[in-house]
This record gives sequence, C-alpha cells and structure tokens, in this order.
Amino acid sequence: MRLNNMLVHMRTSFDIPDELFRRAKKAAAGAGISLRELVVRALTAHLDRPKAGKYVFDWRVDNAPWNKDLPLHSREALEDYLGSWRKDLYG
Repeated sequence: MRLNNMLVHMRTSFDIPDELFRRAKKAAAGAGISLRELVVRALTAHLDRPKAGKYVFDWRVDNAPWNKDLPLHSREALEDYLGSWRKDLYG
C-alpha cells in the first residue's frame, strides 16, 4: 500500500506447521521467489477469489406429458415397473 509516496507494510509473525513451512519454502525456491512473495501471492489469490453464493435450487416445470404407463398409485407398483434397479443399487 502506498501512503504519501511511501511504501507501508505490516510486519507480523505467525506459527505454521513445520511440514507446511518446508513445502512452502520448496515451492518458493522452485518458482524463484521469496517465501514472503509466495505468502503474499497466496493470500491475495485467496482473498480476491469470488465468494461462493448460497445455492438456490432452480425448480423448472416440465410441461411434457407423463409416461402413462408409469404406475404412480403405489410404491410397490412403481418398484415392480422399474424392475430390479433398487436391488442393483442397494444390494
């Protein structure tokens, strides 16, 4: 951030697991950047990511005619009509 033509940085420290530190250090070296730059890029990418919205189920009405042979009057009749799909799926 620039403030009156001066660069302003926040210095901070935090603890991370040793294995994560080693992976980050290796990734930074592989990319030819400092660990600081890797962390800044990762935080920026994470914070600039679009927020996931709440899923809204889109109910659509299908105006196509129903299958007249489909027995909807009872569960047993429907299972008989569909055959052994349930046994195949659930054993």
